[in-house]
Amino acid sequence: MMVDDEHLPVPIPVAAPALADAPESSMLVEFGGKRLSGELRRSRGRQLRYALTVLNDAPLYLLMSFRVRRNGSEKSIDPGEMWMDPRSHADLSIAVPPLEGLLGGRLIVRLVNAKVHHELVAPLPGPSLLLGALGGAAATALLAFGFSFAHPHVDLFAVPPLGVAGAALQVPYQTGGVGAPSYVLEDERGAAVSSGALAAASGVLSLPLPSADRTRNYIVRLIDKGIFGAVDRAAPVTALPAPAPPQEQLIDAIGIDTSQIPDGGSFTLRYRTRATNGRVEVRDAQNRLWASAPIASNGISQMALPRFGKDKELRVTLEVERNGQRASSSVGLDVTGAAPSAPASQSDTAGAPASALTSSEAGIGSDGMLHVAVASGATNVRLALETTSGATIASQSVPAGATSAAIAIPRGVHGRVVLVTTYNRGSGEESTVKAIDVP
Repeated sequence: MMVDDEHLPVPIPVAAPALADAPESSMLVEFGGKRLSGELRRSRGRQLRYALTVLNDAPLYLLMSFRVRRNGSEKSIDPGEMWMDPRSHADLSIAVPPLEGLLGGRLIVRLVNAKVHHELVAPLPGPSLLLGALGGAAATALLAFGFSFAHPHVDLFAVPPLGVAGAALQVPYQTGGVGAPSYVLEDERGAAVSSGALAAASGVLSLPLPSADRTRNYIVRLIDKGIFGAVDRAAPVTALPAPAPPQEQLIDAIGIDTSQIPDGGSFTLRYRTRATNGRVEVRDAQNRLWASAPIASNGISQMALPRFGKDKELRVTLEVERNGQRASSSVGLDVTGAAPSAPASQSDTAGAPASALTSSEAGIGSDGMLHVAVASGATNVRLALETTSGATIASQSVPAGATSAAIAIPRGVHGRVVLVTTYNRGSGEESTVKAIDVP
């Protein structure tokens, strides 16, 4: 059967399907119920561009670094490094310089947080990008080889992930090509904290981290720049606050030979301390000082107490100091077995001291005054009359250099009172206590 070509249906032209962006690399990480995903794909067009999509569902900051990797080294390209906030979404377009695309290698997008360290990798076209324009692969390869040899590159950049605030971070590094290396330390927002030039192409960078009382995040950047270009590598570091120095224990031990002594008795305090300055003090419940002495170099202090005429609870305290640091420790001491004084008659006390004391003698004269003989060498003498319950009813300071003094007994006071004499002698303060019967 003959078919007339003129009567065949004319085909309708159909446009070619649109080219979608080709995916190059993708990732999906889940930890703690949170998701971190990313996709890197080549964009179609005359310019060499890549599209990056990142979903950061985690409650952590994410550091994104953009690099070109070639022959074992890396070079930073725009936008370099940037922080991505927690629970956020990013769509970025990455423009690769034509020369980098011509030299080939791989585009690297590094994603780093406290839980994840991952790279999205996409190949670069290499010499095929401009093969036709240059007229042959040989010329392209020769140009690429010469430029790659002289171009600065980083072969080693080992930044420890953790450091200590106020201490130096040791960072081994090695660079190559024609360039001058330098470093920059940046804070979380990209502000430069410190920077400087490196004297050698390789070595260990001792980088001081700023002092801080809380955890801080930084970026350490290594830059190698020359006439044939520049390379930039960066890595994060977390600086932990320095631990507080331990407090030195100044008092290692303290002990007393007895917890009870008779009225007017003595005791021995033994102690071990690293301090060179300090005192041993004996005080009562009202914080009144009854005896004190400097600490002894052999750690043994023998202390004598006055007669109280009654049972008394005391506390023996060791207080020391060294280089501005202070420490104290104390033990209890009971005075027991005090015998009550016999009532004094008017004939026994009139016009003469009642009894001999450590620092003075006291007696009630015919004038109704209580007369005190001040012991030799006593200074800053002060007299006080108290009731047997400890209430002060009269007090008086003795003029310096006086060998005797008198204190008036207030009218209406009868019965037993207590005369307390405090004074300084030698290197410490002393006290005497005497019970007096007022007729």
